[in-house]
Amino acid sequence: TMVGWSMGVQVTLETASLFPERVEKLILLNGTYGKVLDTGFQPFFRVPWLSKFLHELIDFVYAPPKPIRWVAEHFEALTPALRQVGWVYGNLLYQNPKLKELLVQYMSDILSTDFGNYLRLFQELDSHSVYHLLREIQQPALVVSGRLDLLTPAYLSKEMVRKLPRSKHICLPYGSHFILIEYPDEVVKLIRDFFDGKYPM
Repeated sequence: TMVGWSMGVQVTLETASLFPERVEKLILLNGTYGKVLDTGFQPFFRVPWLSKFLHELIDFVYAPPKPIRWVAEHFEALTPALRQVGWVYGNLLYQNPKLKELLVQYMSDILSTDFGNYLRLFQELDSHSVYHLLREIQQPALVVSGRLDLLTPAYLSKEMVRKLPRSKHICLPYGSHFILIEYPDEVVKLIRDFFDGKYPM
């Protein structure tokens, strides 16, 4: 069984497509089949020019990445202001102390390595897609999304399930991109039910 979260969903789907004999089940959390910049930060509908803008923005901060680095280094101090302007779902998201801690740690981790390479990952993810191969993936798949996910919107999960022959989609109405942190008990139960065969495929 392969479990993928976020960009791991693309890795999981690619693996299932290339090596079907090595994959029995798929658990896909907060992800997409590819082309991440085509849909990122577009929770309700797609904006045609946004993908190109995001590519240009990545190129701008790639060398040197000083503006983004400054924000990341001062992320915790900026939290009250970010909450006021509604950044990353505003007050709803910051009601969970674990999630705030995760975001601060996340920014610290990605800046401890080559931040330019981290940004380039998103461009590589945007150039990848298994959309045309989804119908060929025969393994049972549990797809879980968050309705408040800005990075990989829930409608992408619906698109995947529409193509995957044996799949079940469950959307957590108040979940963001971090459902594993926000709703660990609910997500674990969904996975257990999936293994127990409670979702007909």
